[in-house]
Amino acid sequence: MREGLESAYGELSELEPLIWSDDPAANRLEVLEHYRVHRPYAVNEGGDKGVRFESRDDVVGETLKTQYRPRRDQPIDLGSPRIVRTERLFVFPIKPQITPWRLRFEGPGVHGVSEFRWLDEYKGRHLIEVDVERRIVPVEAVQDYFAFLQKMRASNGVSFDLATNRSGKLKSPSTGATGWKSWLLVLGLVFAFGALRLLLQAA
Repeated sequence: MREGLESAYGELSELEPLIWSDDPAANRLEVLEHYRVHRPYAVNEGGDKGVRFESRDDVVGETLKTQYRPRRDQPIDLGSPRIVRTERLFVFPIKPQITPWRLRFEGPGVHGVSEFRWLDEYKGRHLIEVDVERRIVPVEAVQDYFAFLQKMRASNGVSFDLATNRSGKLKSPSTGATGWKSWLLVLGLVFAFGALRLLLQAA
C-alpha cells in the first residue's frame, strides 16, 4: 500500500507502525496505517489557479479485475463472497469547501458504495466498499456487471482543488491563508483498511 501512495505523492513519513488484527471467528482482517504526506498537492496547470489534491483507491478495485469485453459469452468468476472496505481520513490545514456525497451502485450479485463526509471542519472521510454476494455472474448478466464496474471505477477517488494567493499560500474561504509549512507538513493521511471479510459461500 505504501508503495502505491509514494508513487502518487513522493516520500511518506510513517506516523505510527502498521497495526493489524485478525479475527478468525468473525472471518475479519483489519489493517491500519498512518502516514504524513510532505507534498500532497500538485500545482494546477493551464489557466487554473491554486493546487489540487487527489486520492485514488488501489485496494477495493483490485478485487474487481475483470476487463470489459463487449461480446463476452462466458460467465465471470468474482472469487469468494466477501466485503472489502477502505476508509481514508484526510486532515487538512484549512477548511475546504467540498460537498459530501453517498453513491450506491448495484450489480448482479455485487454492490458497491462510494461516500465522502466531513467528520469536523478539517477532517474528512472517504469510504469505498464492495460486497460480493455471489461468486458467479451468469452470461446473461455480464453486461450489467460491466456497467456496475464502470460506475465503481468512476467513483473510486476524490479530487480537491484548493485556492492559493499570489505567494502560493493556501486560502480558506472562512479562515484566510495558511503558510507553506502548514500545508506541506501538517497534512496527515490516515488510512484505515477495515472490514476485509471473506464470507463463506452459502451452501
